[in-house]
Amino acid sequence: MFEFLRKDLLLVVLVAAVFLSLTLLPSADAGDKKQRTIYERLGGEKGITQIVDDIFANVIADPKIRKEHKDHFQMGNVAGLKRKLIDQIGEATGGPQKYKGKNMKDAHKGMKITNDDFNALMDDVTKALVKNKVDAKDLRTLIKALQSMRKYVVEVPAKSSQLRPALEKAPLAS
Repeated sequence: MFEFLRKDLLLVVLVAAVFLSLTLLPSADAGDKKQRTIYERLGGEKGITQIVDDIFANVIADPKIRKEHKDHFQMGNVAGLKRKLIDQIGEATGGPQKYKGKNMKDAHKGMKITNDDFNALMDDVTKALVKNKVDAKDLRTLIKALQSMRKYVVEVPAKSSQLRPALEKAPLAS
């Protein structure tokens, strides 16, 4: 049971790390009198909840996600896992939510995550952000921040062909 719960942290910690480095980013819209946080631009808790739901759906449907990583997105306390992720993203992007959890390295220790695994999740996160019409500049910022977490998550040495960054696939304009 504890191993299953540990695996539940994969997505929560990985995606939240993106947002932890983005707290209170100003809005790209020069017409705003008050700078908006990324939290506000994502649509607050309602928008983040939809993004998280879409990430889960993408992961479950993705044949590139290994079964042992996919299982925790569809078995066990899925609602609790989603809530943790919503809280992490909300807190990290300037919202009122609070999250207490493990750091990236500890949360993924022993999971044997490869660069291919990481790339597949990056693709699924990117698809969810695009589907939810996240501004292209914010999307690139989020993906770049998530890419910076690769060194804490991936345990299996990379083949050079596995290092394809998801940023290459991010839209250039909104």
